[in-house]
Amino acid sequence: MKKSIQNDEYIQRFSVDPEKGLSAFEVNRRIEEGQINVVRKSSERTYLQIITKNIFTFFNILMFAIAALYIIFVGFKSIGNMTFILIVTINLVIGIFQECKSKRMLKKLKLSTETKIKVLRNEKIELIDSNEIVLDDVIILEAGDVIPVDGVILEGNAEFNEALLTGESEPVKKTVGETVYESSFIVSGYCKILADKIGEDTYIYSIEQKAKNFKKPKSALMNDINRIIKHLTAIVIPVGILVFWNAITGGNSLSESITQGGSAMVGMIPAGMVLLASVAMATGVIKLGSKKVLVNDLYSVESLSRIDTLCLDKTGTLTDGTMSIEKVIEFEIVDLPQLMGNYLNAFKTANFTSTAMEKSYPKMNTMQITRSLEFSSERKYSAVEFGNGDIYLLGAPEYLTENETILSTVKEYTASGVRAILLVKGGEGSKLTDKKATVKNGKNIALFLIRDTIRANVKDTMTWFDENGVDIRVISGDNLATVSYIARESGIKNWNKCVDMSLVKKEDDLNKIVMENSIFARVSPEQKALIIDILKKNGRVVGVTGDGVNDILAMKKSDCAVALQNGSPATKNISNLTLLDSNFSNMKDAVLEGRRIVNNIQRSSTLFLMKVFFMMFVSISSLLLRVDFPIETSIMGLISFFITGVGSVLLSIEPTSTRIVGSFERNVLGKAIPAGMFMALPAIAIFIGAFIIKGLDLTLVNQFISDQVKILAMLISISGFVVFFNICKPFTRYRRILYGSVLGVALFLLIAIPEFFLNNSTAFWGDLLAEYSNPFDAIGAFISGMFSLKMYKTFSIYQWIFIAIFGIAGSVLYIFGSKKFVELVNNGKLFKKKN
Repeated sequence: MKKSIQNDEYIQRFSVDPEKGLSAFEVNRRIEEGQINVVRKSSERTYLQIITKNIFTFFNILMFAIAALYIIFVGFKSIGNMTFILIVTINLVIGIFQECKSKRMLKKLKLSTETKIKVLRNEKIELIDSNEIVLDDVIILEAGDVIPVDGVILEGNAEFNEALLTGESEPVKKTVGETVYESSFIVSGYCKILADKIGEDTYIYSIEQKAKNFKKPKSALMNDINRIIKHLTAIVIPVGILVFWNAITGGNSLSESITQGGSAMVGMIPAGMVLLASVAMATGVIKLGSKKVLVNDLYSVESLSRIDTLCLDKTGTLTDGTMSIEKVIEFEIVDLPQLMGNYLNAFKTANFTSTAMEKSYPKMNTMQITRSLEFSSERKYSAVEFGNGDIYLLGAPEYLTENETILSTVKEYTASGVRAILLVKGGEGSKLTDKKATVKNGKNIALFLIRDTIRANVKDTMTWFDENGVDIRVISGDNLATVSYIARESGIKNWNKCVDMSLVKKEDDLNKIVMENSIFARVSPEQKALIIDILKKNGRVVGVTGDGVNDILAMKKSDCAVALQNGSPATKNISNLTLLDSNFSNMKDAVLEGRRIVNNIQRSSTLFLMKVFFMMFVSISSLLLRVDFPIETSIMGLISFFITGVGSVLLSIEPTSTRIVGSFERNVLGKAIPAGMFMALPAIAIFIGAFIIKGLDLTLVNQFISDQVKILAMLISISGFVVFFNICKPFTRYRRILYGSVLGVALFLLIAIPEFFLNNSTAFWGDLLAEYSNPFDAIGAFISGMFSLKMYKTFSIYQWIFIAIFGIAGSVLYIFGSKKFVELVNNGKLFKKKN
């Protein structure tokens, strides 16, 4: 009897036969007792959490609060200032829809690719999900499998990697009676285990509970966005309150003061910027899912977009994983079919090489097996001891023989891309243990020459990566000549810059070796991880593809790990992305999608933040000069809707392959700050001009500023479209159509209803209501006045001159000045440069 942590009851343990497993009655009893491997609380958000997270943000609450104040204290006159609520609502609906759609697709893809667990029940092997395992189940495991529960080995032996639990990457050999732990994985070997602790009783769960170390996705882009938002939050409310206080103490009414303070706050809120990033990433996840790429978390696409170095394994990536024996060279007369059939039958697990060998040498059971040693990437060989005491080894020739004739033959064949596998018989005094084989007086039996099949479209993919600034490195455990040949045939640029890592000594300059070579052969799993580490220390952003347990250490070290669907469960378990059809050419789509997302979020965020900095500069200027804040939300309508609204969204969906350089924060602020300053210049000029013309009488100054609001609105719209023009550069066909369309619609509205966009809402609707008293009559009068251009007829010649001077001179100054500003930012002369 044992006490279960799960339900605080005593549970009777069953005596289980390793050859039969649990009966149906026993399984049902365990289910009734609640002794199932319940999946722990997922870090994924529920639909309710997605909805509440999108709605109840700080800025959303603030904007709805401002809208409520407008309705209560300002009334119908504020209708033009409340369009931001419509924009917020549309953004919310789109954001929630896209994130829910992304969640559904991810769930569907994960269910279709989830690795099944082999359990023995009623003397039959069944495939079940990990959360269907019950206490005392007999689980069958082989190389590459992730351990789903804590268990005790009933049969067999294997090497386990327990790095997640202990931090040690060295495999641990375990046999019958020893305990294995959830989240470790089998490096080599085969075993049956008894499910001893499940669900919340496992060792790793207790560690997670103590450390609260649930893994969260990392996103440099979202971190930068959140940092910007955090700093803006500390500014928006204080400045808005000060604008309100300045207005109320300056003799304005409560409704006018609320309008000024609210307009300043709404203008400084980058409404939709975070949402835009989330929507863009969710859309990317959906698009990649349709192309058979499973994104394991929302921010993995961003990680892939920044990659400038991609490390590939040869087998399964450059080649399709299929192999065939091309030639066999026999050195000794033996019954090779019988010997190899029994040799291969000694192992429960299979890999690409053994599968190819089985085609020529079907498994048979005519010879007694005393002991076997599974192949591992560290040893480079497998071994079998037969009942008569003979020991045979099969593996890399360089590790099994010193015969120069054979090694010369191997070199000759591997130069044409053939893989060589040598069969050796140990002489008298040879020993085989659970960890290694000691061969004395070895006799070479046969050399098997196996050819990999290179993927048909791999050359086009390699050409694309080369043209798009991604450096390709091939890291393989195979022979140097074979790897180099495959790399050349795959179209890899630096296929001749290669090194045999088995010959590298401790005293060699490993940093120099890694940075000067592109092809690495005879690499151990530890060396593979070390290569990734060195590349990262040299400033590279590294992606790693893998399909076997020998790739796991390197994948963990990488910035973005990509697994193949036909790879081991362990690699898929720790990967950021999985290629569902194991087609490496889909990597191009994944990188393209990541670059599109990040590049376009940067462009779009610049448009959001230019408005923020513009309102910030105007607010601070009005506070310093103690004048009324002249800009209501309504006169930002063209910019809010057509530039930061439609323009930013359409920019975010344009395909682009430009590699991401620099941090999001620096890239965006370097463009948004000068854009905001440029847009604020006419307001500041009007403030100063008011004092020059009207003197120090604030009443007269404020009246003068109020009279110039229409001119100011015109200049703000002009400057906004100049900034949009600059952001769209360099112009593609898509951006030309986008800019022309948005500008065309904006010009049409400025001709049709200029009053709606070039006048403060409270003044415009206040005058109409004063004249007509009934809101519906006021709206009718507004509609009847469309296309009259009467507003423009009220502009004086001096105002038109001011518009022309600023429109031309200001635009030229901004376009050339912003370039210099960006240079100063990139050189770290304005902001501290990040490493």
